[in-house]
Amino acid sequence: MREALDATASSDKELQNFELTDDEWSIIEEIVSVLMVNICTYYQYMSSAKYPMLSTVVPLYNYLIDELEDYCDCNNSSHEIVTAVKAGINKLERYYIKTDDTTMYTIATGYYEDHKWKPNFVRFAKETAINIYNTKYGPPEYLENDSIEFENNAFFNHIFGKQQKVQQNEVDLYLKAPRAEPQQDILL
Repeated sequence: MREALDATASSDKELQNFELTDDEWSIIEEIVSVLMVNICTYYQYMSSAKYPMLSTVVPLYNYLIDELEDYCDCNNSSHEIVTAVKAGINKLERYYIKTDDTTMYTIATGYYEDHKWKPNFVRFAKETAINIYNTKYGPPEYLENDSIEFENNAFFNHIFGKQQKVQQNEVDLYLKAPRAEPQQDILL
């Protein structure tokens, strides 16, 4: 890339003032090395996933921030690049904090079994998911009450069949189901 840009800049009198110095090319090479090692890893993972999952967002933020912090601690890094990388870390951290604004990240991350989460975090995520289900989506309490007058009503039994009581809610059933194989198309 350097040869092509230098040739273009030197061939046109108006562009000669924009020809990059050896120091500027060194900085560009350093920038490319940061982007190739860290950012490309993120995009390769996300683009190779058959279905992007919310549960991978927090681990990817953690990975990127850790890698960029390690880069800043490297003694071979120039001050300008370290400053730019720190600005990138600050931007990532601003977005990372936003994951606390919604319980969906907590729930999704807590159920992502490929990471070693602390047991109390996993328990909190599961309790949060079940609580949200019960308060927002679960059947109302009056339908779960044993004193339902319709239970032994011949008319309702004829129309809807004899209703069986399910002791577990849908979230419990889902969580106890076996995980799909990685190659399985879960949308089919």
